[in-house]
Amino acid sequence: MNLHPNPAIEPITVNEAIGKDGWIDYRRGFGAGSVDWKRYGFGRPCLTIRKSHMGWKPNIDGLERQFSRDEAKTLQSFPESFRFAGNHCEIWQMVGNSVPPLFMKAIAGHIREKILARISSGERAL
Repeated sequence: MNLHPNPAIEPITVNEAIGKDGWIDYRRGFGAGSVDWKRYGFGRPCLTIRKSHMGWKPNIDGLERQFSRDEAKTLQSFPESFRFAGNHCEIWQMVGNSVPPLFMKAIAGHIREKILARISSGERAL
């Protein structure tokens, strides 16, 4: 079930997107022979979905598990009807390598309104 709402000015939280509570423990870096982990709650917009699960330890509704492909697809703002082709690893790579559609829509809208409109009216774009 795709709970992602229509695009708005403000980003939505992981909880709002997938309707689940939890957090992600993620590897921020290494220091002095140890790994630096940081906890990121679902009450905030999602971290970047990466093409591999390395460095992520999600806890979703009390269970330590990875996001499902459908949850990751929703977090990336793909419509529910959109289908990726390939095996599990190939699909994760495509989701992780993609630019979220709603993000691209916002960029394209900005270019259309702020740059192309000025150029077509003879005004300087910058």
